[in-house]
Amino acid sequence: MDTDSHAGQPPADTSTPVAELDQEVEVLREDVASTGAGRVPHPSVDDRRKTGRLAWANTPPEVLSVWSAGRDRQDPVALLQSQEASRVQALVPVRHQRMAASAFAFYRGAALLMAADLATTPTSGLTVQLCGDAHLSNFGLFAAPDRTVIFDVNDFDETNPGPFEWDVKRLAASFVLAARDNGLSDEVGRAAAETAAASYRTSMADFAEMTELAIWYDRVDGSGVVAVLQQVLEDVDDALPQGGDASAAADGKKAKKGKKAKAKSGAKGKSEKKAKSGKKAKSGKKGATVVAPEKVVEKAMARAQARDAWSAIEKLTEVVDGQRRFRNEPPLLIRTGIDEDVMEVLNKLFREYRATLQDDRRALLKRYQIIDFGHKVVGVGSVGLLAWVMLMQGRDEDDLMVLQAKEAQASVLEAFTVKSPYTKHGHRVVTGQRLMQAASDSFLGWIDAPTGRSFYLRQLRDMKWSPDPAKLGERQLVAFASLCGHTLARAHARSGDSVAISTYLGADTTFDNAIGTFAMRYADTAAEDYEAFLAAIASGRLDAHETDSGDEAAEAIQGLKDPIVTAVRAPKAKRR
Repeated sequence: MDTDSHAGQPPADTSTPVAELDQEVEVLREDVASTGAGRVPHPSVDDRRKTGRLAWANTPPEVLSVWSAGRDRQDPVALLQSQEASRVQALVPVRHQRMAASAFAFYRGAALLMAADLATTPTSGLTVQLCGDAHLSNFGLFAAPDRTVIFDVNDFDETNPGPFEWDVKRLAASFVLAARDNGLSDEVGRAAAETAAASYRTSMADFAEMTELAIWYDRVDGSGVVAVLQQVLEDVDDALPQGGDASAAADGKKAKKGKKAKAKSGAKGKSEKKAKSGKKAKSGKKGATVVAPEKVVEKAMARAQARDAWSAIEKLTEVVDGQRRFRNEPPLLIRTGIDEDVMEVLNKLFREYRATLQDDRRALLKRYQIIDFGHKVVGVGSVGLLAWVMLMQGRDEDDLMVLQAKEAQASVLEAFTVKSPYTKHGHRVVTGQRLMQAASDSFLGWIDAPTGRSFYLRQLRDMKWSPDPAKLGERQLVAFASLCGHTLARAHARSGDSVAISTYLGADTTFDNAIGTFAMRYADTAAEDYEAFLAAIASGRLDAHETDSGDEAAEAIQGLKDPIVTAVRAPKAKRR
């Protein structure tokens, strides 16, 4: 559908002029101010609807489709390099290598680029706690504290308040890029993007009718994921283009402009082979043998439950001379070890971390001791940030778990939205995660190293699973888009005004179409950025390698550990 010609319909009861709505909202503010500083404002449902109508009048949803890369847009490679200046330089080539795998992999590591671009677009003005990096691979299964496997957003490194649609746009564009990488047509990619937006809109309408407590306790557990998928599957075939033959569309590239075809062929070498091989496995032909999305989730549930604390122990550790310790496989896993001096420092920092937890969690962690220490590279965009791992032992050698201390730097959103109220970025990440997630890791807390770096801690690999985008066919991709859209709406409803947002979104498909158009346009830009990134690697402007970084990375990581010991031991008067 051509969204540029789709005007949409205003929300009900929008005859009130914008100026009058402004005046009503201002009166509401004055009333709130007059009640005294100690009282929390509680606008009525009608007032919240007025806020949504005012936002609609100022920035109609169809305007959210607007995107074009201006001539003054920053060089994407230079912008990425500026972000990497504060990272472990020996690991930056690993980051580049992972981002070079595909256009979608590049997009995963380019949250800063999109934040800078979104700042130039029209916004709704309706603020929520944003994930900040809501691409499809940052949704998945994990274990809640009660050991139920739930589905939710699972990455909050960039969390910060901002316009709700920024997360929706990043999610939608990720589906277009994933579809292209898989050899699926642009019609399928757009269908997935619009499905994510439609699911967000209809779910937000549901949340707008719920009590605040009901929103807060709402969550999707594993069985609920299957139920949701079964419910949406009937709509999936309607969302997909008729006669959706993924292979034919990919071979003919009917819907792709020249630059799109170039972007797809730009994933040279291994990336190109990966894309080609993906087509056969993900055929969306009618009547072909494909795995139903709900079956995929059932298998994912089993995989998630198998990825428990002990699976991390088996993968990351070994027994040497009767002692369990981390493997040493630089640059991806580096065992630094802990001598007596380091142990003293770690225990001191660990006590400070425990103080950020609930009392019952503190009591539990007191039963564990640190027996080894190391560093593990994780993710794509996070590569180069410090990610320490601690091997914890409880009653005996069979009572083990791994905690991760991941570095938190300033959110990429801060320069374009509002400055975080938290001076410690580990605190910012933890607060944003607790606010957005239906249930968070029992050991989620934060700490600030005396060297000035901030960290958040959590259990590593506790029944965590996210889908491999390369294995998602047409129906699976669109069904997953629906699930992610619903989940994102629930996360936003916990911090934002669900009534105002739902009123703004309306009951028709204007918002869905606008997001679909934006996603297609931005996917083109991301593909062009990816080409520029590959060119920078080919020219030698950027280094991209993984295995060659081992010794250098190990030396760098050890060098970053030593100053922590020195700083902790320094007299308090000299510490900041």
